[in-house]
Amino acid sequence: MIQSIKIKGVPVRFDDSGSGEALVFLHGYLEAVEIWESFTRLLEIDYRIIRIDLPGHGETGIFGPVSGMETMAETVKGVLDHLQIARAFIIGHSMGGYTALAALEYYPE
Repeated sequence: MIQSIKIKGVPVRFDDSGSGEALVFLHGYLEAVEIWESFTRLLEIDYRIIRIDLPGHGETGIFGPVSGMETMAETVKGVLDHLQIARAFIIGHSMGGYTALAALEYYPE
């Protein structure tokens, strides 16, 4: 289900569907959660699927003039904290891959 929360006062849109181990999907530059739709619908049967609009993309706002990888990772962590997900597998395409690596660097737990 598509939802929106505020992180530091900025709206962040994400989709949360399915159940089981959490898989987080992060889109590439100039994309949004919809890029993963047909692919992730097949996985919802066995996994909890989280798709996040990264800052400045889709319907997520911007945190400042530049959203670096630390901001992107903080956004992912904020959504996971909101959903009370302590551990997840993160899959990223292009910029989403860099965001996944940043999330691992800043939040190794």
